[in-house]
Amino acid sequence: MSGVGGLAAAIVARLQADAGVSALAGGGVLAEGRASAAFPYLAVAGVAARAWNAGGEAGREAVVTLEALSRDGRDQALVLAEACGGVLDGLSFDVEGGRVVGLFAEAADVALEKDRVTWRARVRIRALVEQS
Repeated sequence: MSGVGGLAAAIVARLQADAGVSALAGGGVLAEGRASAAFPYLAVAGVAARAWNAGGEAGREAVVTLEALSRDGRDQALVLAEACGGVLDGLSFDVEGGRVVGLFAEAADVALEKDRVTWRARVRIRALVEQS
């Protein structure tokens, strides 16, 4: 995934540095979910990328899926997921092999897990990365 290396780590670092997101994610902002994490928490659930070429500029379009997990209700999970978009929308920064030139929250959804206790909100963050 040339051009998107380190994208998820850069997003996690920015969310960890934001006081509002950190306060909402009492269990932390994690590079990946883990069973021992305290609720509520935020974790990277996946990264997908594909090539794009516009006007001779080569790059990658990446989607980083973040999950907010809560045991205090749907609203807590959704507010945490949506807060990510507020922090990340419009950012530009360098990543391994390229530069993020467009970053925005694409969509958010929330659902109750099979355990009937945990709410999982997902937000997809779309990034356009120019390759260097």
